[in-house]
Amino acid sequence: ALYNWHAVMSPHKLCPEQWHIPSLDEWTVLIDYLGGEYAAGGKLKSTRTDPDAHPRWNSPNVGATDEANWSGFPGGYRNSQGNFNELGPTGVWWTSTVIEGNLAWSQFIMNTDVSIIQNNDFSKGHGISVRCVWSEDPQTTLPTVITTQVHDIMETSAFSGGNVTDDGGADVTARGVVWATYENPG
Repeated sequence: ALYNWHAVMSPHKLCPEQWHIPSLDEWTVLIDYLGGEYAAGGKLKSTRTDPDAHPRWNSPNVGATDEANWSGFPGGYRNSQGNFNELGPTGVWWTSTVIEGNLAWSQFIMNTDVSIIQNNDFSKGHGISVRCVWSEDPQTTLPTVITTQVHDIMETSAFSGGNVTDDGGADVTARGVVWATYENPG
C-alpha cells in the first residue's frame, strides 16, 4: 500500500505498537552499515524481476542482492493528483523527518542502480511506501563490556578477549573482538 505522510504520522499509528517509521537519521545509520549510499540500494532490493508477478522490479534489477533481507519492492508512488507512477522501476519509502512546510524526506531506489538516494521532492500529499522498524525498549541501555588486555602481538595475530558484565536489559546476540592496524575498525 502507498500512504501519504499525514496517514504515516497520524496519532492513530500506522505502525503496530512498539514500532515506528524511521527518521532520516535512522535511515542514514542503516545505509552506512550497508556500505553507504552507493551500495545500500542493491542490498535492500528484492531480487524478484520479470516474469515474476508483481511486486517485482523491472529488468535489469542492477546489483540487487537483498543481502539485508529487507526485500524492498518497487511500489512506485501516487502523486498528489491521484495518479500512480513508476510501479516496477522505483521504490520510495517515507522517513518521519520533516523538511519544511509541505515536504518530508524519503528514500529512493531504482531498478537501474545500486544506490539509495535521500529524496526531498515529494510533498506530504504523495502516496509512497513505508517500512516500520522496531522501537527499542526504553528499559534497555547499552551493555557493559570489559575487554582483556591484548597480548602476544605478532605481525598477523594477537590474543584478547572480554566479558559482557551487564546485558543492558536485552539479549546479547553477538560477541567478539574486532581489531585492525587502524583506529576504530568496523
